[in-house]
Amino acid sequence: MAKILRRALGVPVVVENDVNLAILGEKWRGAARGHDTCAFITVGTGIGAGVVVNGHLYHGRHFMAGEIALMCMGPQYVDTDFGARGCLETLAGLKAIAARWSHADQMQADGWVRALFDAASGGDEPARRIVNETATLIGIAAANLSIVLDPSLIVLGGALFAQAPELADDVRQVVSRIVPTPSAIVLSELDKEAPLWGSLLVATMEARQRLRQQLREDSVGD
Repeated sequence: MAKILRRALGVPVVVENDVNLAILGEKWRGAARGHDTCAFITVGTGIGAGVVVNGHLYHGRHFMAGEIALMCMGPQYVDTDFGARGCLETLAGLKAIAARWSHADQMQADGWVRALFDAASGGDEPARRIVNETATLIGIAAANLSIVLDPSLIVLGGALFAQAPELADDVRQVVSRIVPTPSAIVLSELDKEAPLWGSLLVATMEARQRLRQQLREDSVGD
Protein backbone atom coordinates (compact mmCIF):
# COMPACT_ATOMS: atom_id res chain seq x y z
CA MET A 1 0.00 0.00 0.00
CA ALA A 2 2.80 2.41 0.85
CA LYS A 3 4.48 1.77 -2.50
CA ILE A 4 1.23 2.28 -4.41
CA LEU A 5 0.50 5.57 -2.64
CA ARG A 6 4.10 6.70 -2.98
CA ARG A 7 3.99 6.22 -6.74
CA ALA A 8 0.57 7.83 -7.07
CA LEU A 9 1.28 10.87 -4.90
CA GLY A 10 4.96 11.35 -5.63
CA VAL A 11 5.80 11.89 -1.96
CA PRO A 12 7.13 9.72 0.90
CA VAL A 13 4.38 7.60 2.45
CA VAL A 14 4.28 5.65 5.73
CA VAL A 15 1.44 3.20 6.38
CA GLU A 16 0.41 2.25 9.94
CA ASN A 17 -2.76 0.81 11.47
CA ASP A 18 -5.16 2.98 13.44
CA VAL A 19 -4.69 1.46 16.91
CA ASN A 20 -0.89 1.70 16.68
CA LEU A 21 -1.32 5.35 15.79
CA ALA A 22 -3.77 5.74 18.67
CA ILE A 23 -1.29 4.60 21.31
CA LEU A 24 1.35 6.90 19.83
CA GLY A 25 -1.14 9.76 19.95
CA GLU A 26 -2.11 9.02 23.55
CA LYS A 27 1.55 8.77 24.56
CA TRP A 28 2.33 12.10 22.91
CA ARG A 29 -0.76 14.15 23.74
CA GLY A 30 -3.18 12.06 25.80
CA ALA A 31 -3.64 9.66 28.67
CA ALA A 32 -0.35 7.78 28.19
CA ARG A 33 1.99 10.76 28.52
CA GLY A 34 4.98 9.77 30.64
CA HIS A 35 4.43 6.02 30.15
CA ASP A 36 7.24 4.26 28.25
CA THR A 37 5.56 0.82 28.24
CA CYS A 38 1.85 1.06 27.59
CA ALA A 39 -0.96 -0.24 25.41
CA PHE A 40 -4.15 0.97 23.77
CA ILE A 41 -7.08 -1.45 23.44
CA THR A 42 -9.78 -0.46 20.97
CA VAL A 43 -13.19 -2.13 20.84
CA GLY A 44 -15.61 -1.37 18.04
CA THR A 45 -16.64 -3.41 15.02
CA GLY A 46 -13.05 -4.60 15.24
CA ILE A 47 -10.85 -5.23 18.26
CA GLY A 48 -7.13 -4.57 18.46
CA ALA A 49 -4.29 -3.22 20.54
CA GLY A 50 -1.34 -0.94 19.98
CA VAL A 51 1.74 -1.63 22.09
CA VAL A 52 4.64 0.64 23.07
CA VAL A 53 7.64 -1.00 24.76
CA ASN A 54 10.42 1.13 26.26
CA GLY A 55 9.21 4.15 24.33
CA HIS A 56 8.99 2.47 20.92
CA LEU A 57 6.03 1.13 18.99
CA TYR A 58 6.29 -2.66 18.99
CA HIS A 59 5.22 -4.57 15.86
CA GLY A 60 6.62 -8.04 16.57
CA ARG A 61 8.42 -10.41 14.21
CA HIS A 62 5.40 -10.90 11.93
CA PHE A 63 3.70 -7.56 12.66
CA MET A 64 1.21 -9.47 14.83
CA ALA A 65 1.88 -7.64 18.11
CA GLY A 66 -1.39 -6.33 19.50
CA GLU A 67 -3.67 -8.46 17.33
CA ILE A 68 -5.74 -9.41 20.36
CA ALA A 69 -8.82 -10.01 18.21
CA LEU A 70 -7.26 -13.42 17.56
CA MET A 71 -6.99 -14.33 21.26
CA CYS A 72 -8.58 -17.68 22.01
CA MET A 73 -11.02 -17.08 24.86
CA GLY A 74 -11.41 -20.67 26.08
CA PRO A 75 -10.49 -24.28 25.34
CA GLN A 76 -13.91 -24.84 23.76
CA TYR A 77 -12.89 -22.49 20.94
CA VAL A 78 -9.54 -24.07 20.03
CA ASP A 79 -10.93 -26.03 17.08
CA THR A 80 -13.35 -23.31 15.92
CA ASP A 81 -12.48 -21.42 12.74
CA PHE A 82 -13.29 -17.76 13.38
CA GLY A 83 -11.64 -16.62 10.16
CA ALA A 84 -9.80 -13.33 9.96
CA ARG A 85 -11.90 -11.75 12.71
CA GLY A 86 -10.57 -14.07 15.40
CA CYS A 87 -12.16 -15.49 18.53
CA LEU A 88 -12.26 -12.42 20.78
CA GLU A 89 -13.58 -10.11 18.06
CA THR A 90 -16.24 -12.63 17.04
CA LEU A 91 -17.43 -12.85 20.66
CA ALA A 92 -17.03 -9.26 21.88
CA GLY A 93 -17.01 -6.94 18.86
CA LEU A 94 -19.98 -4.64 18.27
CA LYS A 95 -21.50 -6.98 15.68
CA ALA A 96 -21.44 -9.85 18.17
CA ILE A 97 -22.97 -7.73 20.94
CA ALA A 98 -25.72 -6.46 18.63
CA ALA A 99 -26.50 -10.00 17.50
CA ARG A 100 -27.08 -11.06 21.12
CA TRP A 101 -29.42 -8.16 21.95
CA SER A 102 -32.84 -8.52 20.36
CA HIS A 103 -33.57 -4.77 20.43
CA ALA A 104 -30.45 -3.68 18.53
CA ASP A 105 -32.00 -3.94 15.06
CA GLN A 106 -34.93 -1.77 16.15
CA MET A 107 -32.73 1.26 16.84
CA GLN A 108 -30.53 3.67 14.93
CA ALA A 109 -27.05 2.39 14.19
CA ASP A 110 -25.42 5.00 16.45
CA GLY A 111 -27.80 4.63 19.38
CA TRP A 112 -28.23 0.99 20.27
CA VAL A 113 -25.06 0.68 22.36
CA ARG A 114 -26.16 3.45 24.72
CA ALA A 115 -29.65 1.96 24.84
CA LEU A 116 -28.23 -1.46 25.73
CA PHE A 117 -26.24 -0.10 28.67
CA ASP A 118 -29.16 2.03 29.83
CA ALA A 119 -31.36 -1.06 29.78
CA ALA A 120 -28.76 -3.01 31.75
CA SER A 121 -28.48 -0.32 34.42
CA GLY A 122 -32.28 -0.16 34.55
CA GLY A 123 -32.58 -3.81 35.51
CA ASP A 124 -33.10 -5.49 32.14
CA GLU A 125 -31.65 -8.94 32.85
CA PRO A 126 -30.82 -9.99 29.25
CA ALA A 127 -29.10 -6.62 28.68
CA ARG A 128 -27.20 -6.92 31.96
CA ARG A 129 -26.05 -10.41 31.01
CA ILE A 130 -24.72 -9.17 27.67
CA VAL A 131 -22.86 -6.30 29.35
CA ASN A 132 -21.35 -8.66 31.93
CA GLU A 133 -20.25 -11.13 29.26
CA THR A 134 -18.69 -8.34 27.21
CA ALA A 135 -16.85 -6.90 30.22
CA THR A 136 -15.57 -10.34 31.14
CA LEU A 137 -14.22 -11.06 27.65
CA ILE A 138 -12.53 -7.67 27.30
CA GLY A 139 -11.27 -7.89 30.88
CA ILE A 140 -9.68 -11.28 30.23
CA ALA A 141 -7.99 -9.91 27.11
CA ALA A 142 -6.72 -6.86 29.01
CA ALA A 143 -5.48 -9.09 31.83
CA ASN A 144 -3.64 -11.36 29.39
CA LEU A 145 -2.04 -8.35 27.74
CA SER A 146 -1.12 -6.95 31.15
CA ILE A 147 0.48 -10.20 32.29
CA VAL A 148 2.54 -10.64 29.11
CA LEU A 149 3.58 -7.00 28.69
CA ASP A 150 3.40 -5.64 32.27
CA PRO A 151 2.69 -2.09 31.06
CA SER A 152 2.33 0.82 33.43
CA LEU A 153 -0.89 1.84 31.66
CA ILE A 154 -3.61 0.40 29.43
CA VAL A 155 -5.81 2.88 27.57
CA LEU A 156 -9.32 1.84 26.51
CA GLY A 157 -10.88 3.38 23.43
CA GLY A 158 -12.96 2.75 20.34
CA ALA A 159 -16.68 3.07 19.65
CA LEU A 160 -17.80 0.82 22.51
CA PHE A 161 -16.02 2.78 25.24
CA ALA A 162 -16.89 6.12 23.62
CA GLN A 163 -20.59 5.29 23.88
CA ALA A 164 -20.46 3.36 27.17
CA PRO A 165 -17.50 4.66 29.21
CA GLU A 166 -18.83 3.01 32.37
CA LEU A 167 -17.78 -0.35 30.92
CA ALA A 168 -14.20 0.57 31.89
CA ASP A 169 -15.08 0.07 35.57
CA ASP A 170 -16.32 -3.46 34.87
CA VAL A 171 -13.18 -4.23 32.87
CA ARG A 172 -10.99 -3.00 35.75
CA GLN A 173 -12.82 -5.29 38.16
CA VAL A 174 -12.28 -8.31 35.93
CA VAL A 175 -8.59 -7.51 35.50
CA SER A 176 -8.13 -7.02 39.25
CA ARG A 177 -9.46 -10.53 39.87
CA ILE A 178 -6.90 -12.05 37.50
CA VAL A 179 -3.73 -9.95 37.79
CA PRO A 180 -2.04 -9.66 41.23
CA THR A 181 -0.68 -6.19 40.46
CA PRO A 182 -2.80 -4.87 37.59
CA SER A 183 -1.75 -2.03 35.34
CA ALA A 184 -3.62 1.24 35.56
CA ILE A 185 -6.55 1.19 33.13
CA VAL A 186 -7.95 4.48 31.86
CA LEU A 187 -10.20 5.77 29.11
CA SER A 188 -8.75 7.49 26.07
CA GLU A 189 -8.36 11.24 26.45
CA LEU A 190 -8.16 11.89 22.71
CA ASP A 191 -11.01 9.63 21.59
CA LYS A 192 -11.37 9.67 17.78
CA GLU A 193 -8.47 12.09 17.43
CA ALA A 194 -5.93 9.69 18.95
CA PRO A 195 -4.96 8.12 15.58
CA LEU A 196 -4.75 11.60 14.04
CA TRP A 197 -2.26 12.77 16.66
CA GLY A 198 -0.33 9.53 16.15
CA SER A 199 -0.26 10.17 12.41
CA LEU A 200 1.15 13.65 12.96
CA LEU A 201 3.83 12.23 15.24
CA VAL A 202 4.83 9.51 12.76
CA ALA A 203 4.92 12.02 9.91
CA THR A 204 7.06 14.42 11.95
CA MET A 205 9.50 11.66 12.96
CA GLU A 206 9.74 10.43 9.36
CA ALA A 207 10.39 13.95 8.06
CA ARG A 208 13.12 14.52 10.65
CA GLN A 209 14.76 11.21 9.84
CA ARG A 210 14.76 11.98 6.12
CA LEU A 211 16.14 15.47 6.75
CA ARG A 212 18.96 14.10 8.92
CA GLN A 213 19.77 11.52 6.26
CA GLN A 214 19.83 14.19 3.56
CA LEU A 215 22.10 16.41 5.66
CA ARG A 216 24.50 13.50 6.24
CA GLU A 217 24.60 12.72 2.53
CA ASP A 218 25.18 16.37 1.69
CA SER A 219 28.01 16.62 4.21
CA VAL A 220 29.67 13.50 2.80
CA GLY A 221 29.29 14.90 -0.72
CA ASP A 222 31.01 18.12 0.30
